[in-house]
Amino acid sequence: MGPPAEKIQNNALVRTCELESSYDGTFIRSIPLSSHPAIQITESAWNEAARKLSAHEEISPHVSFALDAVYFAESDPIRAIIMAHAAWEIALRHYLANAKPAGVKCHARFPELYQLMEQARGGDLFYEYYGTGSDARWDRERECVRQLPALRNELLHTGKTAIPQGAAIDTVLAVFDAIEWLFGSAATP
Repeated sequence: MGPPAEKIQNNALVRTCELESSYDGTFIRSIPLSSHPAIQITESAWNEAARKLSAHEEISPHVSFALDAVYFAESDPIRAIIMAHAAWEIALRHYLANAKPAGVKCHARFPELYQLMEQARGGDLFYEYYGTGSDARWDRERECVRQLPALRNELLHTGKTAIPQGAAIDTVLAVFDAIEWLFGSAATP
């Protein structure tokens, strides 16, 4: 049996399922398995997804990685952190490759990408959002994104497996907000 994230009853899209057992083709019993839905799919979201699939619209790699991170946030937080980091790094590289500010190289090492993004975007992450809501929220999300490389490195290079409760989902949501902010209409290069 695979890791918990791959059990069908843990799939956020599965509402109910059953495990049927048989022996030599004879039905023995059926065991109901439940799911713990982590996301709610609204009719409008479903219709938008169907429209995009019908139109063969591609999903950008950074959004694909971010969606994977959301999927694994509860069941496999280590994988979620790694996927969130990949999403953020790819988003930064894509943004910098298309923004082309003077002297910016999108092939820079990861620690430099954040600084290059600040130069290209004209300020720190979420800087335009101050005064439009809870500044504490943006501070918390900015800190999650800033700490993401260190957290990822601890997981990959030191073998750390203990992640504080809720840290994975907080980080994943912060990355999603950061990507949305980076590629928002005001930020489009």
